[in-house]
Amino acid sequence: MKKIIAPIILSTLLFSTFVLSNSNKEVTITEAAAPSNYYSSITSNMKGDTLKEALYNIIKNHDKQSYDGLEVAMKVTDRDYNLSPIGTDDDDPYMYLLYADYNGSKSTAQKWSKSQGSYGTTEQGKYVWNKEHIWAKSNGFDTKSLPAYSDLHHLRASDWKCNNTRSNYPFGNVSSHTTSNASYDWTGNRRTDNYLSNGVFEPRDSDKGDVARALFYMATRYYSGDGSGGTHLSLTNGTDSSGGKWGYLDTLLAWHEADPVDEFEAHRNDLIYEQ
Repeated sequence: MKKIIAPIILSTLLFSTFVLSNSNKEVTITEAAAPSNYYSSITSNMKGDTLKEALYNIIKNHDKQSYDGLEVAMKVTDRDYNLSPIGTDDDDPYMYLLYADYNGSKSTAQKWSKSQGSYGTTEQGKYVWNKEHIWAKSNGFDTKSLPAYSDLHHLRASDWKCNNTRSNYPFGNVSSHTTSNASYDWTGNRRTDNYLSNGVFEPRDSDKGDVARALFYMATRYYSGDGSGGTHLSLTNGTDSSGGKWGYLDTLLAWHEADPVDEFEAHRNDLIYEQ
């Protein structure tokens, strides 16, 4: 099932709830309907900064989460519910990881327990995934006390080696998809779908829309900062990806169109809404 949400930045505004336990055991998940008046202040003639500011005023002041506890949240939000339906693998579900072509099959997909938080070492093969700041934390919010640092709408469980390769580079199209430009995955093998060259990181095609919409959300949620000293974030078509600015907006828009919202992304957003 494909689920297209418009405008694009609204794809991160969510409509269900989950309750985390204190023991890393299975959580209670309750689907909920969208509040009927959630966007009542938005009118059809709004556009540009007027629309962005109006959306910002709706979604600002979310409940800040603990960054160190997000592995437990990702046990719910980044779980592969096709491989691990509720009632199966509840203590250690299969995960759907960013930058990973091994998702979707029990013969290759990886479990929640293979996280950096569980193993605490970067030794190759000891763990599979860690937490990726899609909007690099070094570009606007490099301290844990800021809400953006632990905002799950742009944090994804991801292949740790590809995450390390991406580092804090902006996203963009790599002109030459060669073996030398390809990233490694957690096993130490070359990947043929994530590339880094000339200062930009290009994720695999099925992750490009997810990345783009996470950045759209961030540029809206932190349009006017976060009320606690965080930098105002914005997207630009320029090459300057610093000081809260992030480049290649035209590329991100194209990625959004080419890789629309799918069931996993929509469901993940639903699970975050009332955390």
